[in-house]
Amino acid sequence: MALSALSVRLLAAALLACALLAAPAAAQTPAPAPPAPVGPPDGATVKADTPVVFSARGQGALVVHVSASPSPVDGCGAIGDDAGRLDGTPSPADPTLVQFTATDGLSAGTWYWQVASPSTCTAGPALRLVVSAPPLPRLAHAPIPKRIGSSNHALLVLALGKGSPDVPRSRLVTLVRNGAKRWRLDARGPVYRVPRLGDGHSDVGFAGALVSPGALATTTLLRQNYVRVRRVCSGLGCRTTRTPAGSRIVERDLALRPDLPWAPGPAHPTSGEIDLETVLLHELGHFAGNLRHTPVGCHDTPMVVALGPGEWWRSPTDWHYDACTGADIRSSAASLVAPWRITERVIERTVVLH
Repeated sequence: MALSALSVRLLAAALLACALLAAPAAAQTPAPAPPAPVGPPDGATVKADTPVVFSARGQGALVVHVSASPSPVDGCGAIGDDAGRLDGTPSPADPTLVQFTATDGLSAGTWYWQVASPSTCTAGPALRLVVSAPPLPRLAHAPIPKRIGSSNHALLVLALGKGSPDVPRSRLVTLVRNGAKRWRLDARGPVYRVPRLGDGHSDVGFAGALVSPGALATTTLLRQNYVRVRRVCSGLGCRTTRTPAGSRIVERDLALRPDLPWAPGPAHPTSGEIDLETVLLHELGHFAGNLRHTPVGCHDTPMVVALGPGEWWRSPTDWHYDACTGADIRSSAASLVAPWRITERVIERTVVLH
């Protein structure tokens, strides 16, 4: 019995020793390595709204987080997803390299990207990515080509009595003055009144009451026709004659609708905006005496009969109509009917000369 008890005590001691020796080995089991970003490098610069490709290496199903802040938002050290979360696909040339594509790109600003492995609860470092905005289009100053239209050198007055929430007054002044100069018109003002038909002023400004239904803007020409009336008498009796004695435009009013999602520029309009500069160049063309329209289509002119959201014409080298790309005419986010007409009308009155 004594020998058996001794054996039991020795066996228990051996097992305890093995446990003590095994414990440090278990504690030293390495943690999973975090995924390693490959590119773009920290501080890289890319263009806004163009596809961005990220790449990384690591274990498990990897994801890329893109955030405005490098601060972790969970216990695994992952940053936020306010600019997107991308799933990866192995590179065809190197299966160990995982690629992530932000197809629509990122908006301008400073972003942070990080590759993470949700299955192993690990995340790599947050790398800085600078997204640069594309250069804004410059305001064109060249005269409108004569193939598009001529000029009567008429006088206009910029009327700022009413505005639009989407258009700063300073931008409206710039566009009207520049457009008038390109059409070789005489621009005056600004004055603080609203265009009104029959007041003797040839004004340009926002005035919804003068815009034809379904139109973005309307240029109204008030034509005065002169008729000479004479009483002619002879031995056979008397009669009244009416002889045309000429006509002239006595007033021109260019009215814009204030309640539209205008794109005042200099950026090009989005698919939900109407380009203000294009509409002004069109209407100032009517103001300059060009009353004909070009049909909707792929035509290098601002004098098209209608304009859809996201379309523009600013110069012979800076224009876009959907018909040129074969795309369907787009409707805007504001539920506009596209394309909108850009119109002119002539109102005539007769003056009798005796």
